[in-house]
Amino acid sequence: MAADVPEVLVGDPLRLGQILINYANNAVKFTEQGQVNVTLRVSEQTESAVLLYGAVTDTGIGLTPAQLAKLFQSFQQADTSTTRRYGGTGLGLSISKRLAELMGGTVGVESEAGLGSTFWFTARVGIGKTPGLTRTSPGLDGSTVQALEYGTFSGGAVPALRGARLLLVEDKDLNQQVAGELLTDAGVVVEIAENGQLALDKVTASTEPYDLVLMDMQMPVMDGVTAAQRIRQSINAAQLPIVAMTANATQQDLEHCMSAGMQDVLTKPIAPSDLWRALRSWIKPRAVASGHVERTALPEASGAAEPQLPDGIEGLDTVLGLKRVLGKVPRYVAMLERYAASQAGTVAALNAALAADDRETAIRLAHTTKAVSGNIGASTVQELAGQLEQALRAGESLEALQPRLLALQRCVEPLVVAIADRVATGTSPANGTSSATGAFIDEVQLAEVTEHLRQLLSEMDFEANDWLQRHHALLTAAYPRQLPAVLAAVHTFDFDLAVEQLDAAVSARTGAS
Repeated sequence: MAADVPEVLVGDPLRLGQILINYANNAVKFTEQGQVNVTLRVSEQTESAVLLYGAVTDTGIGLTPAQLAKLFQSFQQADTSTTRRYGGTGLGLSISKRLAELMGGTVGVESEAGLGSTFWFTARVGIGKTPGLTRTSPGLDGSTVQALEYGTFSGGAVPALRGARLLLVEDKDLNQQVAGELLTDAGVVVEIAENGQLALDKVTASTEPYDLVLMDMQMPVMDGVTAAQRIRQSINAAQLPIVAMTANATQQDLEHCMSAGMQDVLTKPIAPSDLWRALRSWIKPRAVASGHVERTALPEASGAAEPQLPDGIEGLDTVLGLKRVLGKVPRYVAMLERYAASQAGTVAALNAALAADDRETAIRLAHTTKAVSGNIGASTVQELAGQLEQALRAGESLEALQPRLLALQRCVEPLVVAIADRVATGTSPANGTSSATGAFIDEVQLAEVTEHLRQLLSEMDFEANDWLQRHHALLTAAYPRQLPAVLAAVHTFDFDLAVEQLDAAVSARTGAS
C-alpha cells in the first residue's frame, strides 16, 4: 500500500475486493514457485477523488502475445491446455473488466511467457472526510452503521431497511430461521420460498415488487443459478437485485452467480455484519408510515423461562454460534434444538443414499450438514462434512469414502446427543428417569410420544417426520443410539424398517433399565 493512498476512501469495497480476489486467485493458481505481490497506489488525484491503481504481480507461467489478446473476454483462457491443467472458465477476468469500467476505470495486463504477469486495474473513488465511517447509507447514523458492521445491533428496526420486502429463497429450516429472524429484527418484511421454482413463481406473480432476493444455490426442484437466470429473462438487476448465498465460495461458484445475473454473493454461514453490508448495498430506503412495520411471523423459542445456554459441549463453539444470532440466547437454543432434530440421522441417511447409488442425495446431505453446522458453531463437523462433500463431488469410491463417513459419524452423533440432552426440558423427577448422559426423561410422556410415533409409522403417515422433529429432544435422550436409524428409514420412506428400528430401540431401552 503506497503512502499516497488516502486513509479513508468512499467507494465500493465489495467490488474492489472482487477484482483483487479474481486476480489473486489466478496468480496463485498459475504460480508454482516464487511470489505473488498485491499493490495499491494512486494514479491520479483531485481535491475530492483519486484514480486508484491496483495490481497483482506473480512469478508464474506468464503469457505470450497471442495469449494476451484473448484475455478479459468471457469464457476465454490462454489456451485449452491451460484450462485442462488448471481449470476455470476465464470468466473472472471478464467480470473484473466490467466492474472496473463501472467504477470509472479500466484493466490491463503485462506479461512475458515463463516470467510471470502483472494484472492491473484502475477505479475512481472518493476521498473520505470522516475518519472511522468509510461507508454511509441514507437513514443510518454512525452508531447504527458501526453496530451493524460488527454484528452488535439490537435496537429494533433499522431506518434505512424498515418496510423493505425481501424474498428469502432457502430450503433448510435452520437457515430460514437464522436469516429470517435477523431480517425481521431489522424491520424487513420477509417472505420465504423453499426452492428456485417457488421463488420464480412468487417474483412473477407478486403485485408488489420485492426489494431484494436472497438466493440459496443448492436446492431441490430448481437451483439458485437457474432461478436467477429465469428471473433475469423478465426483470433486470436495477428492478430487482439478487444476492446469492452459498457454502461453496470457490471462484467458479462466484463466476456462475455473476453470469446468472446476480449482483452479490454471501458465504455461508452468513455473518450478520456481511448480511447488513449486502442489504445496505442493494436495498433502496423506502418511506413507511411511522411506527408500522409488517413482519412475517417466525418461531421464537417457547416457554416462559429464559432458556439456559448449554456449555461444555465438545465440538460446539457457543461464542461463535451466538454471533450468528446477535447474542440472543433463546434464538440460539432454538437453533440447537432444530439442529439436533435435523442431524440425528445424517450419517445413516448418507449411508442409505450411497447404498442406493444416489450420489446427488449424498452430496445434498453433506452440503446441508456443512452449512447448518457452521451456523451453530460446530466447526469440526462443518469441516468434516465439507471434506466429504468434496470427495463425493470428486467421485471417490465407496471404499475411500468410508473413513470420511466414520470420522463424520464419530463427531456429529455425540454432538447431537449432547445438544439434545442439554436443551431438553424435564418435568417432575418423581415421574421420570435420567438418560445415559444425565438428561431427565419423563417416562409417561415418552410412552405417549413413542406409542403415537409407532402408530404413524405403521400407517405409513409421513406426519411421523413432523412428530419426530417436534419431540426430537425427548426421543434423542431416550434412544440416542437407535434414533438415527429410525430417522434414516423415514427419510427413505421405508416405514416398515422404521417400525422395526423403533421397536428395537424400545426393547434395548427396556432391557437396559
